[in-house]
Amino acid sequence: MTGFDGGMALGKNDLRNFALRARKNLIEQVAKRAALFGITKDTADTKATRTVPVSFAVAALRRDVEERGFERVMEEVTCIWFIRLVCLWYMEANGYLPPGEVIFVPSKRIEWDIQTQDGDVDAAAAGEQEHTGSSLYNSGAGDIYKQNILAWCEGLSEIIPFVFADNLGYERLLMPDMSPGEGSVVRDMAESLEREDFLNNVQITGWLYQYFISPRKDGVYEGLRRNNKITREDIPAATQLFTPEWVVKYMVENSLGRLWLDTHPDSSLRQGWHYYIEEAGQPAGVRDRLKTVTGEKLQSPESIRIMDPAMGSGNILVYAFDLLYEIYLSQGYKEDGIPALIIKNNLYG
Repeated sequence: MTGFDGGMALGKNDLRNFALRARKNLIEQVAKRAALFGITKDTADTKATRTVPVSFAVAALRRDVEERGFERVMEEVTCIWFIRLVCLWYMEANGYLPPGEVIFVPSKRIEWDIQTQDGDVDAAAAGEQEHTGSSLYNSGAGDIYKQNILAWCEGLSEIIPFVFADNLGYERLLMPDMSPGEGSVVRDMAESLEREDFLNNVQITGWLYQYFISPRKDGVYEGLRRNNKITREDIPAATQLFTPEWVVKYMVENSLGRLWLDTHPDSSLRQGWHYYIEEAGQPAGVRDRLKTVTGEKLQSPESIRIMDPAMGSGNILVYAFDLLYEIYLSQGYKEDGIPALIIKNNLYG
């Protein structure tokens, strides 16, 4: 796994600057979509816009804005689309999409201005589409990027529903502008992010997310300085911190790694664990008792259970997966069957 100390072209400041630009851009785009349905920051009572029958998506959006506030809903939808774009970029860079399927990578090599861009949909047209139940996006069928991204989100929603499914009911309704025009997020991604930095480097997705939500965190702590209480909704923003790679490796190698070496002291796996620290010597009686207890519970790699009760993006479990893979290999398991065994037996969060 590559890290920020492993020769990345991008530094943390580059990622932070991109994430903050994307946040500002996407929030503006999402709010613009909401405004087409009469839902804005200044709309104190969204019931006032209910003059015609509305689609399920619009009704769900209005309900959430009434209950949780306009800014909170816009920020949540913005975050969802940011995470989706980053995940698609990562999957494409690592070849996880079918061969020949390309979303972002060639964008630096094409003429941006020849791509079709969506025109603005005026409020009257939006109201008519809302009334008839037709899709807002029928007006922009020429936007190749938008249609491509939508298609992938729909397809991947069956495999990774917690990222790509429309769990709120109105993510598609508020889909930001995905055209590759000047100043768009899609173009910024293609021009600011290096494909090579995403190769086998899942760490980068965690850093991008942390920087993306950093304004919210700063706002929470600014409120504390003003003696404002942290609400339940603010706890994630105040407490979510991405664990640096070296800390993750130290934790996993000296827990999972040590557990395995206690019962397999002759294993050569430790040679690749750069953060593993040899345990201090124990009295013979204690050492023998520990081996007995551990040996009774650790009959095979399949009996290991790893739990991260605050897993976040799963950063620690991802590295635990890597170590478990090495352990399974050392015990003669077939490579193609190991991933399924790890997911089935070992990791919880």
